[in-house]
Amino acid sequence: MLNTSDLLTSIKIDLGIYGLVIPFEKEDEAIINVLRIKTLPVFSTYSPYILEVNMNLKEMRALKTDYQESIYELPDIFGDNKILYIRKITPRNKMLGNGYFSPELTADYYAYNDLMLTQAYANLQSISTPSFTFKFRHPNLLYLYNLTTIADELKIEFALHHLDNFASISNSTWQSFYELALLDVKIFLYNAMKHYTDIQTAYGNFSLKIDEWSNAESERKDLIERWKDVFHLDVDQFVIA
Repeated sequence: MLNTSDLLTSIKIDLGIYGLVIPFEKEDEAIINVLRIKTLPVFSTYSPYILEVNMNLKEMRALKTDYQESIYELPDIFGDNKILYIRKITPRNKMLGNGYFSPELTADYYAYNDLMLTQAYANLQSISTPSFTFKFRHPNLLYLYNLTTIADELKIEFALHHLDNFASISNSTWQSFYELALLDVKIFLYNAMKHYTDIQTAYGNFSLKIDEWSNAESERKDLIERWKDVFHLDVDQFVIA
């Protein structure tokens, strides 16, 4: 994974414009803006920034509290990092750390009979009890259905928009991001430079060879179509070869 400066240099090298003076001001800033405005939102949709957070319902503003349906406002803990959706919520509904105590090995028939009846009752209860589900409504409303939890504790797995400094993009998905980034920069440069025939430099005039960038828009659409076939897969396995 590259930092912002190295990412910019890598893109310029791959596009053959490293060391050239692009015919508009602040070309570095312009390219970075393309990546933040055009590339990151699309990439985040298909391969978001996944972050697990332990939260307590007591620390949220409750709009409605009921077993069948509860509504809470999520606190603003991500700043400019937009919540795209919530992938998973795991309520804490088991006593952890207490170990497991097996029954004493005795010849008491009734003790074993009670144990079997208790297990059967637990199995029946798990089948008849409504499953826990949830819904997220933008920008910060969390709906919880049939929730049971100990101490109001939840582990929430958020899908977020990636950071503007690109640091949240994992190594396993970086190549996919970079592929889209190159196409977005090609589209931007082609539209900005197609009216020029050459570039003046200290070493003379250079003819621009940007015709190969003219298909970048079509290539971008093809790439998005490929992503649509795999975006539903587990994010950790999201890699475009």
